[in-house]
Amino acid sequence: MRKILNALAVVFIVPLAYGDPPTETSWCGPGACTDLAPELLFLDCPGYPSSIAYSTRGRHLIGPLRCVGPIKVSMQLPELGGDVETLPLFVEIRQDPSTTNCNASVAGSLVWQAPGGGFSCDRDSLWVTSPLIDLPRFVDIGNQYFVQIEGFRTWDANNLPLAASPYIICGRIRVVPTPVVASTWGRVKVLYREANK
Repeated sequence: MRKILNALAVVFIVPLAYGDPPTETSWCGPGACTDLAPELLFLDCPGYPSSIAYSTRGRHLIGPLRCVGPIKVSMQLPELGGDVETLPLFVEIRQDPSTTNCNASVAGSLVWQAPGGGFSCDRDSLWVTSPLIDLPRFVDIGNQYFVQIEGFRTWDANNLPLAASPYIICGRIRVVPTPVVASTWGRVKVLYREANK
């Protein structure tokens, strides 16, 4: 009897300790794994709550996540503005083994070049959302992946920024359900025959 109880305990503990990664996420800041320490930008406008934006210079990993279909990535991206030219922010997909060791020094598969959201004291106006990203093109359904954001910056001789990717306040990755089309049994047979010619 004792051996059965021990085996049952293992069955119930293992799934809790080693569950699948989530399919969606939200975060604030640059991400948990980064190859460069982020710089801070304090947004303090009268009449609005203060907030902190983080530089996206370098590469930053978000994840792990589990692929279940197409996704959309949304981020609050304030720009530096003024004389500083806005560079794109790259959004990439990574699935290589080094991601599990928090290695953000490798490029991924580019899926979107995010524009900046402008500069505004109203944080809600800074959200930019990707078009639909066909994630199964890069990652098999059920497999683990990471989203990596990569930003850039250049300086002048006085160490002032000339051009920079937008900063980031918060972001989210959401699964976009694909429609299921109803079909008759006769139509299913026709599709099967066409697929197996």
